[in-house]
This record gives sequence, structure tokens and C-alpha cells, in this order.
Amino acid sequence: AAAWANLHGAVALLVPILSTAAVAAERFRRRGAAWGPWAAPLCLSFAAVLATPHGTALFPQMWRTVTYPGKARIRDWAPPWIELPGLYGALLVLGLWAAWRLREKRPACAAWTALLAAASLTMTRNVPLYLLAAGAAAARAWDPSLLKEHERRALAACLLAVAAGAGLQARANAFLEGKRGIGTIEPLAGAAAFIKEADLPGRMFNEYESGGYLIWALAPGRKVFLDGRNAEFDPPVLHRGLSWYRPEVWRALDNAWGFDYALIARHVTGAYTAKVLEDDPAWAPVYWDDEAMVYLRRTPAHRPLLERYGYALVKPGRASQQYLEPILEKGGGPALLKELDRSVAECRRGPINALLLRAYVLARLGRAAQAGESAEDAVRRAPGRAQPLMTLGWVRLAAGDLEGARLAYEEAAARVRRDERPALGADVLNNLGRVYEKQGDRGRAAEAYRRALAWNPGHGEAFQNLRRLE
Repeated sequence: AAAWANLHGAVALLVPILSTAAVAAERFRRRGAAWGPWAAPLCLSFAAVLATPHGTALFPQMWRTVTYPGKARIRDWAPPWIELPGLYGALLVLGLWAAWRLREKRPACAAWTALLAAASLTMTRNVPLYLLAAGAAAARAWDPSLLKEHERRALAACLLAVAAGAGLQARANAFLEGKRGIGTIEPLAGAAAFIKEADLPGRMFNEYESGGYLIWALAPGRKVFLDGRNAEFDPPVLHRGLSWYRPEVWRALDNAWGFDYALIARHVTGAYTAKVLEDDPAWAPVYWDDEAMVYLRRTPAHRPLLERYGYALVKPGRASQQYLEPILEKGGGPALLKELDRSVAECRRGPINALLLRAYVLARLGRAAQAGESAEDAVRRAPGRAQPLMTLGWVRLAAGDLEGARLAYEEAAARVRRDERPALGADVLNNLGRVYEKQGDRGRAAEAYRRALAWNPGHGEAFQNLRRLE
């Protein structure tokens, strides 16, 4: 209890839960028995809960957090309906079944499990506590020799659902880990290290999700704008902070707080959240990698930093590279390439996107061999991703290497994840169809275009290509 009290405020639940367990034990197992055995654990647990620098302030703080009106916008305070079809739903059934089986033999365990099950249904952040209780209760209730036939079948089905849910959740976690990271926002380490090394001055803007990590990474010298300690922020500030990427919201925040620099994480879905900064001439990117970007306000005081670190041409927050075309058409290729070379050299958390942009620029400048080397370097650094292979296929196609382009596109199509199919996957298949056409294989080309349309029915180029072939 003392360790818990110094780690997380939910320790305020400990004494009520122990009291519930005590009542359950006295009511269901030893009717009329003395309360003596429970007195010492309850008193000592209450004293241990107070063994923090905050003392009794823990309880009003916990109440302010639970009743905080701004939490409606935060997913982990919402009921976990989205989790029910997976591992949580299966363990919910299993745990409640175990609580019912244990209600007489182990009433404290049953009460604990039922109480945490009810708490988990009220908000997602209570689910992990319930899962701990559900596993323990199921282990205690497991005795096949005492189960009836229909109970054995139901329990077997539930256990299979748990196993399937765990497998699916493991795949989802692996997917998220590959995209951005899960649990902590450790991928922000490169951007945080840059902020400290460059000694960026003034006020920092950061997103709600990254505040906790940045407190750990940048304290004590720098303060965050938002973090997960909800009750410390006025609800309007939190609501605006969660919608910061809307131009009118960003202007209001910036006018009120006067930010000097901003750290923006790459969105896990690829959403272009940094648009308000990249469209504003008052801000310039000064660092970027595959996980995050840092922007600095253009002021006279920041001029030395901007001359050393600033990017004039590269827009790292954009998901599309079409913004490069006007620069290339105006002869800005060499300057753009110089910025990208610096990006690759300075990246602390993966230069895949910089390598792919460099490959694209080199190919557009007619330097096919160097473009291929840059794309192949990206493929080596990210062997499980489809985007580097697609860029490699495009570079080979631009150089006239049809067979090499075909091999790269086919491998990219095999590695496209389900969530990438409507955008990246459809583009890969459309490009693969073009290669098949150039090789004279109209049948395989048509099939590639059909697959592209199956993944993205609105893919206009694939539709036109298929219509032309048919």
C-alpha cells in the first residue's frame, strides 16, 4: 500500500475495496464472526496510504480528478465499449463466472472481482485493475472435476475467446509499436534530446499525449504545456489543447500563451496535424525524424538557432511529397537535397522518411543511381514496411528498370498492412499494373488494377487504367 500510494493516486480505492472484502467475508463466510482480524489490515493500509509527501491531500485530489468535467474528451475516462469484442470482453465473462463460483468459498476474492468488473465498465482506465483480479479469480475457481458438462463447454469457449483475443491484441500492439510506439511515447526521445542539446529558449507547446514523457525527459529545466494530470488544467484549456491543430484554435492558444517552440508527434494514422505550423511563415521546422518534429518561432532572438538548425524548404509534417514539385520546377533541387542530406545526418530516431524524400529528389534530378542507393538504404533500415519498397519501385521504374520495379512493387504489395490498403496499398497495385502493362502482360495488369479498386473503390487512376484495358 505504501509503494502504491507513492506511484499512483488510484490507491485511494484500496481502503474501500478492503472494507468491501471484509464485509463480504463476514457476511457470507463467518456470519456474526468478530471483526478483529480485519482491524489491523484496514488501519495499517489507511496509514500506508497517507505515507506520501501529500498526506491527506491525496483524497481531495482524487475526488477532483474523478469529477473533472474536462475528462469527457479523454478516451481512457470513457466506458470501454470498444474493448468488449476483444480480450477484455472475454475476461469480463470469465471473471464474473469465477466470482459467482467463489461467492461462498472465497467471498473476499469474489467481491473484489465483482467490484473491479463494475469499475471497469464505467471507464477504460479501470480495465487493467480488473484484468489482474479476473486472472486470479479464474485460477481459484478452476476445478474441472466440479464442473457440469455445460459449464465445461462454456468455460472452454470463453478460454478460447481469451486466447484469440490475446493473439489479436498482441498483433495490434506489434502494429502500433511499428508505427509509433505503445505505452510510453519513447519515440519522442530524439526530439527531446534535440531540444536539450540546442537549448531552445522560452515556452514549449506539446500535445496532450506526450506531456507525461516530456516531463520525465526535460525536467526540471522545462515545463510542458499539457499532460495527463487532468485536474490541474481548466477544462476549456484542455479542450482547446486536444483540438490544437485547427487553425482558429491554434491562433487562440498561441495568442494566449506565446509559444516559442513546439514539439509535434507524427500521428499514428498519418494525419497531417502540423499543417497550422507549416502554413504559418512565423514558424520554421528545426528538427525532424520518423517520429516527431520540432518547430521554432521566427524572431530576432531566435535568429542564430534558425540559421543553424532551420529548414527553409523541407516540410516534414506533410504526408505527401507533392509540395516538392514547385521547388524542383524552380531549380531548387540542389538546395533541397542539401537540407535532406542534413536531415539524414541529424536524425536521432530513424531517417526513413528523409531517405525516401532524398531518393525522390535525386530521381527527379536525373541521378538514378544515387536515388536507388537512398531508397535501398531505407529498405534495409525498415525491412517490414511497404513504403520504402514502393519508393524503390518508383525509382527503378523512372530509371527504366522494369524487372527491378516489378520485384519491388510485388514485395511492397505483400507487405502492405490492412490499414494501409486504401491509400498506400492501392497506389502500389496501380503502379504494379503499369509495370505489367509496360512488360506486355495485360492480364496481370488488369488484375492489379482490380485489386487496387477492391482496396480503394475511389482510386481514379486505377479505374481509368482498368477501363482503358477493358
